[in-house]
Amino acid sequence: NSHCIGNCPTQYLPRVPIWRKHLAVVQPKDVQHAVSEYCETTSKRVTQRFAQQRQIRLGKFSQPFHNTIVSNLSRSHVDLFFQNLDLAPKTRNHYRADLKAFFDWCVKKDYLTSHHRLNDAEQIHSEPIRDEEVKFYKPSEFKKILEKSDSRILPLIAIAGLAGLRTNELMGIKWEHIWREDDNIEITKGVAKNRYRRLVPICPSLAAILEPYKGIEGKVWPISYKQYQRDVQNIFKSAKVSTIRNGLRHSFSSYHFELHGDEKLTSKISGNSPAMLYKHYRGVARKSEAKAWFDSSL
Repeated sequence: NSHCIGNCPTQYLPRVPIWRKHLAVVQPKDVQHAVSEYCETTSKRVTQRFAQQRQIRLGKFSQPFHNTIVSNLSRSHVDLFFQNLDLAPKTRNHYRADLKAFFDWCVKKDYLTSHHRLNDAEQIHSEPIRDEEVKFYKPSEFKKILEKSDSRILPLIAIAGLAGLRTNELMGIKWEHIWREDDNIEITKGVAKNRYRRLVPICPSLAAILEPYKGIEGKVWPISYKQYQRDVQNIFKSAKVSTIRNGLRHSFSSYHFELHGDEKLTSKISGNSPAMLYKHYRGVARKSEAKAWFDSSL
């Protein structure tokens, strides 16, 4: 009241307007547009493949809540979304990581208050992932897959199986990355999942497959990831080989580790940790099969 203000020391009076100046005012923004803005502003910080995956996951989250203001989201919304998300635990954990990052960004943009409790939702906590047996292809199956691959996609299939690159790395490499270093494929920082450069040796079989492509420039796969997926599915169907998730990379790691018996060497080439390789790939393949795998050619 006026009596209190009149008796209040003058040095305390300015504190109220200063506090108001720094008070965050939550801006109304619907979930769909917030997700679009988030994906657009953060896409340059990650690889193209990662950005696409994140956009798909967050887009799936925004669909049932597209008319909902971000600040009106509740823990029950998050729990409901995950209850209807029938995917493997590892994939669901990717959704959780993306959502947490999105919520943090919304706080910075004043679309959410800093004391929101969405991260307290029961379903937002990561699920334990069971160790599953590593599955991989036989050399005879790889031979069929190579034979059914046309000239457009053959380099990617061969590189995946004989050099062990990840799919997002395949989508990002350029022909100059293959020819720049003698007998090695250069995985640059911008392409590698772990954000550090590595060199992957080109074995003789892979060199023979890539030889006709020398002199080509630009991206090895200049088409979309979806088209790559469709083409791969058609190839495996034509070869009558059952698809295994990340099967070509699993095959490379299994056979390379068996052939050389050195988890540090395979780790350096594949970009995985030695502990992970030792845990999942030690002793799962035969040496005769490993030799046959890297002798695969057309």
